[in-house]
Amino acid sequence: GKIGKHASDTCLLTLKDVKVPRENLIGQEGMGFIYMMGHLATERLSIAVGSAAAARRALAMTANYVHGRAAFGGRMADLQSVQMKLAQLKVEVQACTSLVDRCIVDLSRKELSAESASLAKQHATELSFRVADQCLQLFGGYGFLKNSPIAKILTDQRVTRIYGGANEVQLEIVSK
Repeated sequence: GKIGKHASDTCLLTLKDVKVPRENLIGQEGMGFIYMMGHLATERLSIAVGSAAAARRALAMTANYVHGRAAFGGRMADLQSVQMKLAQLKVEVQACTSLVDRCIVDLSRKELSAESASLAKQHATELSFRVADQCLQLFGGYGFLKNSPIAKILTDQRVTRIYGGANEVQLEIVSK
């Protein structure tokens, strides 16, 4: 079984010697890969949107948690180190959200480039995993439990750096 994204179906599918009657073809024969490539920027942006939302959710959940968690004779939220960590993450999440929002505007204008979508996907997925990891740290041992909400975000976000094109591929696209 998978370590995350349990609600989505994942399996190995092998098609061998499959024949599709001409009347059942969608589009032109041999063009499937080209058709798929035409939608990669939108797919990558949708992954970026979900990842930015996951980062915001992890941050909000953690801010709420530390306000109710006692530590060193007070609330965790009153510790300067916790305040600075949450503030730094908030800055990064907001910057990521702005980048993703800019790409959404570009898409709505039919101006979304492959480079912009790859940049947003790479940045948002790396950030969401890092935010979830740092938030899990603030949850302490509870965060490490498989059924804790922050652990679910962490494990679900791990695969986003792989699907839609691995982040190393995104960097190749951005570097050109």
